[in-house]
Amino acid sequence: MKETEEVWKTNHFLNFKIHFTLNQLRIVHFIYSKIQEYVYAAANNKQVSDLELTLYEDAYLNIPTSMIDKGNQKHRNIYNAFRGLKELDISKQNTSVESFILSAHRKDSYWRVLIPRTTFKFMLEKAEKGVTPLENILYISATSGYTVQVYEQLKQRSDLIRWYTTPLEFAEYVKASQSARKNFAKLRQDIIDPAQEELRELYEGNRSAICFDYEVKRAGRGGKVTELNFIIYTKKKETPQQKKEQTAKDMEYISFTLQKMMLEGKMTKAQKKKNEEFINKALSKLQDNGNLGDFAKRLEKMRQKEDAKGNNPDEKGALARYILEEDFGIE
Repeated sequence: MKETEEVWKTNHFLNFKIHFTLNQLRIVHFIYSKIQEYVYAAANNKQVSDLELTLYEDAYLNIPTSMIDKGNQKHRNIYNAFRGLKELDISKQNTSVESFILSAHRKDSYWRVLIPRTTFKFMLEKAEKGVTPLENILYISATSGYTVQVYEQLKQRSDLIRWYTTPLEFAEYVKASQSARKNFAKLRQDIIDPAQEELRELYEGNRSAICFDYEVKRAGRGGKVTELNFIIYTKKKETPQQKKEQTAKDMEYISFTLQKMMLEGKMTKAQKKKNEEFINKALSKLQDNGNLGDFAKRLEKMRQKEDAKGNNPDEKGALARYILEEDFGIE
C-alpha cells in the first residue's frame, strides 16, 4: 500500500480533474516560464524581474494584463480566471495545501499574484528538471500520477515511434502496485487504459505533446500477454504554409458553423443583425489572438456531444456563444 501511495501522491495536483480556461492556461504558463527564468538566474547569481520571494517562501509575481488576455483585456474575465485558480480545491489529497494561488490584485497594467510555497515548490522542482511549460500543464492537468509516469516513459522513447516491452518491465517503469505487476488485466484496467484515454484527451486539447495506442502479443496456453507494443504519437511543429492553410480551414469551418447555429431559425431582424455582428467580432478576435484552432476543436467537440445526446447541434447557438464569451473572452 505504501508503494501505491507514493505513486498516486506524486504531487498535490494529480489526483483530481482540472479543466483550465484559456486565460487560466496562460496564467499557469506564464508563472511556470518565470520560475524557469528563476532557476537559470539563480545558477548565475542573478535575479528575475517581477518575481519576489517572501520570508515564508511564498512568491509574488507581476503578470502583465496583455499576457493573460492578449486582445480584449477584459478585467472581469481575468478576475474570474484568478478566482477559479484561487478556489481550486486541492485539499482533498493534502489538507496543508492552501490553493493554487493565494491572491491576485490588479494594478495599472499588470496583476500582482501571490503564489503559495506549495505551488512554487512544485513548479520549481519541475523547472529544475527541464520540464517545458506545456509539460507542466500536463503535470497539473493529469488526473492520475500513473498518467504522468506513462508520459515520462513515452517521452524518453518518442523518437522510436514504437516501443516494445514486456508487461513486467512496463509495470516496473511506471512503479505499478504489486497486484498490477502480477495481473495484466489489473495493469491494463488501472494504468494503461486510463493513461491512454487521458493523454489522448490532453493531446487533442493541446495540453500534451504525446499520446499513444498499444497492442498486446499473447503466447502459450491460455494466451498469456508476453509483449506490449506502444505506438507513440508526438506533435510536430507546422511549417508556415501548413499553419496558414490550417488557419484558413479553421476560419471557414467556424464561420459556416456559427452562421448555421446563430443566423438560421426564427428570430427578429434586430436579433439576426446582433448575431451577425457578434460572429464577425468573434472571428476577428479569434484570429488576432491565435485561437481559431482551439475554438474550432471546442466547437466540433461540443456539436458531437449534443448530437450524441439526440439534440440538434444547429440549435445550440446559445451554447456556442457562451463558450466564446466565458472561455475565449469575446463579448
